[in-house]
Amino acid sequence: MAPTSARFFWTRSSGVSPATEARVNIQLSELNPGRTASWHIHNGVVYFVVVRGAVTLEYEGRSEHYSAGDAYTEPIGVVHRALNPHPEIPAAFVGFWVTEPTVPM
Repeated sequence: MAPTSARFFWTRSSGVSPATEARVNIQLSELNPGRTASWHIHNGVVYFVVVRGAVTLEYEGRSEHYSAGDAYTEPIGVVHRALNPHPEIPAAFVGFWVTEPTVPM
């Protein structure tokens, strides 16, 4: 089963320069116990906050473990995936992506 999610998007001035805009995607995702998201890549800055359970981030032979209340960032332009290591508790996490409006997330 794929992770469930809800997405919200908006574009606004980045404050860096009047000509610079940024697109922000906010997504609440759940990952069922023992499940793994597919390998994927991000084209901009991504931050996550774990709100329930635990998440393991895998990339480039590394594993990083996070629990409810932890915040982390995912690598830009690096293939990675998240998994829920817990056998009974669904993981829930909120992600914040920031990209230029013309760049795919």
